[in-house]
Amino acid sequence: MTPSQTIHLFSVVAAGIGGGLAPVPGSDAPLLISLQAAMIQSLAAERGCPLTTVAAMELALTLSATMAGRQAARSLLKALPGIGAVAGALTAAALTEAVGHAALAWLARTERPA
Repeated sequence: MTPSQTIHLFSVVAAGIGGGLAPVPGSDAPLLISLQAAMIQSLAAERGCPLTTVAAMELALTLSATMAGRQAARSLLKALPGIGAVAGALTAAALTEAVGHAALAWLARTERPA
């Protein structure tokens, strides 16, 4: 699986989480951070530089924190019936996609030569 396919796969799962937990704003955050950490570990393993769970979680938290303002604003949309689930799914997928590509760029810069 290519890194882009890995990122897209995790983004689809994130959309399911973001849409499924829409009635409770912010309830998807712990699950999304864990999912993003797993994605980062998978990307690192694919590139031959595996990360510990703690390191992947720290990286996921750091990358996600840069987008926390947008997430907070969009999570308010979750209170709207019907629109909330769609907004939650799209936001979760977009943020996970962005975290995945940022992590991939970070991994490319920090790889050790074999």
